Amino acid sequence: MKPAMRAIIVAAVALWFCVELTTGRADAGELPAKIVVGTMRVPPFVLRSDDGNWSGLSIELWNQIAADLNLKFEFREYDYDLAGLLDAVERSQIDAAIAAIPITYENEERFDFTAAYFPASLGIAVHAEPQSGVLATLGSVFSRQALVAIGGLAVLLFVIGVFDLVVGTATKGSLRRAPVGRHR
Repeated sequence: MKPAMRAIIVAAVALWFCVELTTGRADAGELPAKIVVGTMRVPPFVLRSDDGNWSGLSIELWNQIAADLNLKFEFREYDYDLAGLLDAVERSQIDAAIAAIPITYENEERFDFTAAYFPASLGIAVHAEPQSGVLATLGSVFSRQALVAIGGLAVLLFVIGVFDLVVGTATKGSLRRAPVGRHR
C-alpha cells in the first residue's frame, strides 16, 4: 500500500476514535482496553484459516491501522451475515466492522465510512454458447473489420468485372490487355 494512502486511512481511523471519545461512548482521555471488531468471511478481503487465524486485504489493512495506533482488539465473526454485522455496529455491540461492506446511500445514512479503498463495480457472467457454421468459423479466423474489408473488395471487383463485360461488349473490345507479343 502506498504510504500516502496508508496515512489517509490511519488519519481517518484516528479521527473516528476522537469523535467516539468526545460523543460519550468512552470516558474523555481514555481508550477502551480492547475494541471489538466485527467481521465476516468475504474472500479475498477477509479469510479465516482452519486454525482460526484471520487474513485478507481488509484484515491486513486493519492490522496495520491497529499497530500504528497501538490498539488492542479482538475480532468477532458474523458468519456470512452482513445485515447482522451492520446491526451490531448500529446497536454498539461492536466498535467497528471490517469486511467488504457496500457503501450505499442507505448505509451512509446509518454509518460513517472511511474512504473506499477498493472501488468495485457489478458485473454479470453468462454461459457462452459455442457457435457452429461457416460464419462462426470465419468469425473466429477473421475479425469483423477484416470480413467487412474482404466483402467490400469482393463487391468492388464484381462491379469492375460487370463494367468490363458491359463496356467490352458494347465496344466489341475489352478493357483487358492482350497478351504481350500478340496484336489485334
